[in-house]
Amino acid sequence: MASDRISRRELLLYSSCAAVSAHAGTSSGSPLEHQHSGGSPQHLSAGFQFFSEEDASDVDAIAELIIPADESPGARDAGVVHFIDRALTTFDHDKQEEYRTGLRDLRTRITAMSASVRNFSDLPKDLQIKLLSEVEHSSFFSIVRTHTVMSFFGNESYGGNRDQIGWRLIGFEDKFAFRPPFGSYDAQPNGASR
Repeated sequence: MASDRISRRELLLYSSCAAVSAHAGTSSGSPLEHQHSGGSPQHLSAGFQFFSEEDASDVDAIAELIIPADESPGARDAGVVHFIDRALTTFDHDKQEEYRTGLRDLRTRITAMSASVRNFSDLPKDLQIKLLSEVEHSSFFSIVRTHTVMSFFGNESYGGNRDQIGWRLIGFEDKFAFRPPFGSYDAQPNGASR
């Protein structure tokens, strides 16, 4: 079955094309097109274990700026804030203080900008971006960004990647068993059998 085999060069070419396609986004007629929330945090009514509603709304707004919705879904559509909440009460519980301190710092900065607004999620988008630019090198922003990406592309059973949005975006199919990506890469040399 020589026709089933592809060369290493072809594999690299196909892999590169797939990576570029995933990075480039979507175009008209893409299977990724769907109706998304368009920025409304209505899904935050679900109970949280770590976050207050206020904190959840702010983290949701930050995550939406990290992976924004455009022609394709964003962090809000993938339910990123639910993954982060779950992470902070399970495997990443040692990051709780980082979130408390980071959100407190954001609110202090917001109060300095506007006496009438207390929460990040209540700021206009341009001010949200300005504020995040000020803290983008902080450990708080780094951990929120890491959790956002983990959630967007992780297994949805962990609380994020709702409806496998992240996986569909990069073309990953959730199958129980996978076929080898090319030819008989585990064949014995010189046709010897095992």
